[in-house]
Amino acid sequence: TGSIKGHVYEFGGYLKADMETDIDLEKMIDERIAILKRSVPTYKRVVEQWQLQLTEVEDWYRRRRREFSRTTNSIISQYEARQIRDGQATTSHDHTYSRKTKHKYVPHHCHQGCWKKTSLSNWHSYSPLTVPLLLGWERAILRHSHQARQGRDSRHVPHVQYIAPCGRRLRSMDEVALFLEHTEVTTIDGRHFTFDPNCDVKSQLFDPRLARAKVFIPDISNGKERRPVSCMNNYSSETPEHFTYITKRTHEPSIQLHTERGFLVSCSCKDNCRNRSECECWQLTLQESVALSTRHSVGYVHRRLNREQHSAIYECNMYCSCGPSCGNRVVQNGLQNRLQVFKTEKMGWGLRTLDDIPKGTYICTYLGHIYTEQGGDEKAVHYGDEYFAELDYIEVMEHHKEGYESDVDDAMSECSVVSRVSSDQCSSYSVTAVGDMKVRLKKSSCKPSSPINISSDEEEDDDLMIIEDSPSFSSTPTPTLPLNGQPTIDPNPAHLGGEQPATPPRPRLPSTTAHLSPIRLQGMRTRRLFNEDFSYIMDAKNTGNLGRYVNHSCSPNTFVQNVFIDTHDLRFPWVALFAKKRIKALQELTWDYNYEVGSVAGKVIQCLCGAPNCRGRLL
Repeated sequence: TGSIKGHVYEFGGYLKADMETDIDLEKMIDERIAILKRSVPTYKRVVEQWQLQLTEVEDWYRRRRREFSRTTNSIISQYEARQIRDGQATTSHDHTYSRKTKHKYVPHHCHQGCWKKTSLSNWHSYSPLTVPLLLGWERAILRHSHQARQGRDSRHVPHVQYIAPCGRRLRSMDEVALFLEHTEVTTIDGRHFTFDPNCDVKSQLFDPRLARAKVFIPDISNGKERRPVSCMNNYSSETPEHFTYITKRTHEPSIQLHTERGFLVSCSCKDNCRNRSECECWQLTLQESVALSTRHSVGYVHRRLNREQHSAIYECNMYCSCGPSCGNRVVQNGLQNRLQVFKTEKMGWGLRTLDDIPKGTYICTYLGHIYTEQGGDEKAVHYGDEYFAELDYIEVMEHHKEGYESDVDDAMSECSVVSRVSSDQCSSYSVTAVGDMKVRLKKSSCKPSSPINISSDEEEDDDLMIIEDSPSFSSTPTPTLPLNGQPTIDPNPAHLGGEQPATPPRPRLPSTTAHLSPIRLQGMRTRRLFNEDFSYIMDAKNTGNLGRYVNHSCSPNTFVQNVFIDTHDLRFPWVALFAKKRIKALQELTWDYNYEVGSVAGKVIQCLCGAPNCRGRLL
């Protein structure tokens, strides 16, 4: 018992000592807290002093910067004024400081001296919109103050002004074109300027996503394009399938593209086709649009096409007298913007822009190997037709011109006579006279023969055609299947009884007259002049360019335009893509395939574009 009591007293002593220790700790903590509370105001005063000192330093830096800017402007203005007084050329500022320094304007008449002759060795590394800034120009976005917006017009939007190296302010594309004309500048043109305040003109020289790319190819065109076309894959190590890159169309040996001088209309302009009324090529574009009752402007405006037109555009060609800076030479100048092939999440490979693209800007062409309809069908059976585009421009124009000059008597023989020549006598033709267009039907290697008489029955069949099921037409070439391998779903694999046709039908574009009654078309179809009744197919599977990577979208940002450059043969237009609206950097380029759902029996292709107005299906 005594031993137990001793242990209890000993344990009680330990507890008492611990309690006293805890009390000491609490007192120490309270003292520390009190010290910190007393120190906080001191720390706040120190921080406020530091902030005040930092503000003073910033103000000093701003004052010094303004003084330096005023001094520099004064020196440059005196130098320029002395040069103008002495009759010497006016030089612009170094482009390194063009964004920092204001160009002071001195009244003068613009001449060649207003332009600093500078060449950029690495121009392909920049956006076309950045080039003027590198050559000494300034681009100012003017915004009204809040009070001005409230007092004048709250709907007022910012507007853009370009400041030339001589200090002159240019407020529209017309003023820019006039300035370039007076200074005789050929380095830049209308495609290097934009007055859209929402368009970023700075080049994005580095893509942050490049750091995590699993595959990066600097140039898939192997130097054939004016600008390198890079390729990037952030999802896997897959690379695009191999194909032969081309910058001009190729064709079968049996197909003859007439590019001789006798088959092309060429202009004799000496002013780079500024006067459209005297340019033969401009007039071709205008006359072809007359039948369509086009009310808006036709052709290029400052090297841009602001809206799609059903008629074609005839660019100046190699036999024209105008130079490379002609405003009617756009598609033939090749790739101008920095584009990139990239791997999409759902739609295979796609094409996007690395810089902002203004509305109406030319983007690229869709090139491939041209086949006849029979050759295309044979190739489709063995290799597929996912990259086919149908060159149906003739049918498109005939469809849109139905009813044109309907009040004219249908006696076609009184206004034109077309001789028919059998295929065993001639294999290539030019054209004879039909209306106001001078067409001639001739063959260099055949003997002249008398016209073949046409029986009354045959004449009646040719001059009067009844269309029961009117085919569908559109202003764009018809791709026959979706590009880049979008998934195909066949809900009924055995719908053909195990026997597939040798040439599967290709879907056509939706028709605007599909709901109308049968139409009786008078006159001879244009393809009869070529002794043909089919349209040609252009395939970009094995031979093509970057246009083969443009995917479908129900809300596209590009449109397709037919252009004639190296030949005026209506059967072989160039297929060019233009910006339908302003396209922001790193945005995918798309166009509407215009497939008609249900046009191919048993084939269902889901649309994966993700647009708000997505139709859900392609076929």
